[in-house]
Amino acid sequence: MPADMNLPLEFLALRERFLARLPERLQALRQRLAEYQQGNTAALLELRRLSHSLVGAAGLHTLTELAEQAASIEALAEAGAAAAAIDAALDRLQEAIAKTTTAPKEERAGKNRNASIGLLFENHDEMVSQSALLAGAGYTVHRYQDFAALEAAITQGAVPDLLLMGLLFNNDSEAGVKYLQRLQQLAFKAPVAVVSASRSIDSRLAARKAGAATVLYKPLSARSLIRCADEMLARRSTATLTVLVLVAPGGDLPPLLQRCRSAALEFVVCDGTDKLRPMLLQQPFDAIVLQDNRADEATTTALISLLNDDPDATHLPKLLYSVHADAKRQARALTAGCKALVDESWQAPELLILLQGLCQAYSRQRQEADAAMLGHYEYARQGEALGQHAIISLADAEGNVFETSPRHSALTGYARTELIGANLGLQRPSMAPPEFDAAILAQVRTGNIWQGEYPLACKTGAPCWVGSTLVPFLDVAGNIYQYMVIRTDITERKQSEAVLARARASELAIATQIQETLLLPPLPSCPAGIPLAAAFTAAEGVAGDFHALVVHSPDCFDLMVGDVMGKGIAAALVGAAVKMEYGNCLRDLQMQCPGRLAEPVEIVAALRQRLTARLIELECFVTLSYLRCDRASQTLTSVGCGHPEIIVSDGATTVVLPNQQLPIGITEAETGSQTLTRWPSGASVLVYSDGLSETTSPQGEVLEPALLQQFMATALGTSSHPLQTTATLLALVDAYAGGQQPRDDRSLVVLQLPQPGETCVALDNSLSALTPLRETLQELTTAALMLADVDRLVLAGVEVFSNIVRHAKSPAARIALQVRCSADVVSVAFVYPGQPFTPPTTTSVMPAPEQLGEGGLGLLLIEALCDSVHYHHLHGINTITLSLSAAARAASAGDQT
Repeated sequence: MPADMNLPLEFLALRERFLARLPERLQALRQRLAEYQQGNTAALLELRRLSHSLVGAAGLHTLTELAEQAASIEALAEAGAAAAAIDAALDRLQEAIAKTTTAPKEERAGKNRNASIGLLFENHDEMVSQSALLAGAGYTVHRYQDFAALEAAITQGAVPDLLLMGLLFNNDSEAGVKYLQRLQQLAFKAPVAVVSASRSIDSRLAARKAGAATVLYKPLSARSLIRCADEMLARRSTATLTVLVLVAPGGDLPPLLQRCRSAALEFVVCDGTDKLRPMLLQQPFDAIVLQDNRADEATTTALISLLNDDPDATHLPKLLYSVHADAKRQARALTAGCKALVDESWQAPELLILLQGLCQAYSRQRQEADAAMLGHYEYARQGEALGQHAIISLADAEGNVFETSPRHSALTGYARTELIGANLGLQRPSMAPPEFDAAILAQVRTGNIWQGEYPLACKTGAPCWVGSTLVPFLDVAGNIYQYMVIRTDITERKQSEAVLARARASELAIATQIQETLLLPPLPSCPAGIPLAAAFTAAEGVAGDFHALVVHSPDCFDLMVGDVMGKGIAAALVGAAVKMEYGNCLRDLQMQCPGRLAEPVEIVAALRQRLTARLIELECFVTLSYLRCDRASQTLTSVGCGHPEIIVSDGATTVVLPNQQLPIGITEAETGSQTLTRWPSGASVLVYSDGLSETTSPQGEVLEPALLQQFMATALGTSSHPLQTTATLLALVDAYAGGQQPRDDRSLVVLQLPQPGETCVALDNSLSALTPLRETLQELTTAALMLADVDRLVLAGVEVFSNIVRHAKSPAARIALQVRCSADVVSVAFVYPGQPFTPPTTTSVMPAPEQLGEGGLGLLLIEALCDSVHYHHLHGINTITLSLSAAARAASAGDQT
């Protein structure tokens, strides 16, 4: 496949793996077809998915015919074609796979390395990958499925030039060593390289002892694999070594060297130093032999030194030939740079082995030097490329910068002379953030890399941000000797983030307005004379919780509390749409049945019919609790749609209203029913969202329904108004959560049916409400009190109310008023949220008018008008209760008469 040879070797390895698994993919396709023929329609979708995946993979590997056949199968599956048509297409695909996978894997272009390599590994994928890499590099590759296949090839004379093999076969780590021993018995002459994941010294020694030429460790990169093959095959080469022999003028080749002439060793004689340089330039040599000049030892030593400095001879091994061995002369020659000294006592084979060993050693050193030079070049180019993209700074162990890239000056406006010598710990000239000395330095001193983002203080004052990576360099003792700081200009990204943040803030402001005006506007404080309190906490600023209240008559109203799946603006918009459709449903039902109030179950059914299709399209649903409160009949009519159950409790007895229906947005067919429940006087109703019931403790335990009911009973035991009940209940839930931020939106509404003789109203938090206050108190207390006592109570009530308005700084728009009239006592309670205050110390002596201040709500004057004044504050709710005893006042009036 010559057209593919410009592809990276790693890609060729992936391609070989893909080709090897094609039969497996074909089998999977045929299995899906068989399931489709048996009536499984889902198998057709899986067949389409598998063929689509095959189209992409084949196209990636430029296998056009294979991709076309797979695409035809995908089209047939998508059209729901007959099984026979798909079966025929699979047959064509099988033919294409056969053409692709049977191509000779040994035919590869590349550098045309004239050698063959055998592979023997237990892991098939590993062998396929290495085969692709070596074949892509130009080698002819033979893959052996097992050792028997290799042994058969050796017996037939098909011996590779190099064998790469593993040590683990059939889960036996010693099998590879046994195979190496068997290769020695078969007189296998090719070098063997063992590739193993084990780093055990014993296994390596066993492999070398059994005949392996080298042991390579996994993971092995493509470059390392190719280099290893090249080097091992180069050692196998029997090319002739060319040796330059420098003799005396007019001299001939020494006798020892004449005896060493062979096909593996060629000598070229140079009989004068004046000819030495031209001969070094004319042809390459593998070694140099100098004939010892015993008459002029200094000249020989100097000549050796000159050759060591010559660029064309410095890498060549040099030998000194002497007629007679002389230890002192040998020492001098070795000191000057010779590798060995030989004389006539040497045998030809010994000299040949010496020369071959020295030449191979110097060849490896030259390759390592070339590789090191290439590495330096690549490092320099990488640094240059990185410097064009980012700011690179180098600093010593103390953090003093000694090098920085030109982009630093261009970005900050500081000259290079101002940057060099600056310390990393200084803000100017913008080297590192202020916390460098404390936090960052403590981290990098242990060798860890630090990353972060911070603003640069540019000389021009322009805003600038960088993403920075600080890399410490450690010596062998673990001490820092250098720092490298790499910075990237992220100013544009930071500015974009700031714009997005402002847009997000604006969006949240709009969403909050939607929430406050459409989803969770203030509910009436006392609809149908029933006191009500609502609370809401958003988990992420904007929520999908909503509520609505519609008053039908002076004694009856409907309350709807809902929760949209999800959070944020999208959920808030869905909640607003639900409330809008709720109003439309009420209007339409009233028009359909004039004169009759639609039942809650009818209202919910109409709402479900309007919303379900659109909610399914949006992949969303809504939970609801719908409650009709009838004060005259003291009943509750409820419909639950996936919302938490409504709780009715008087502190001693608790009733949980059932949840009859599925959430809205699941199905249109839901009919359901409604529940009619008696509502005792003094009992409270809690309607809430799952954000309250799913509160978790710091230990991860979810708030159980029984515990929530217990919290409700506790709250009712410490309060007499829904405002107090709501505040106490939320305080108990927050204590259970351990102060954790709610994970979901919390919303709750508490209603309380007044006791007999109790009347609840709500007045505006304004002095303009003083007139309604007087009228209400006079109307409610005249039947229980004497006229003079009514005036006293009204005066005290006006004093309390006016001081609440002027001094209490209550955030509530309305102030709750509870009036209780019994045979003995008449009490008036003012309930409002706000900060607590400390009443002044009471006294039986009324101070002079000029001494009365406005602090403490004129409590001294109020106490003089009433039989008792009680102040109570709990969880942010203030209660001031005024009481008059009707019987005591009547007796007092009789005495005075």
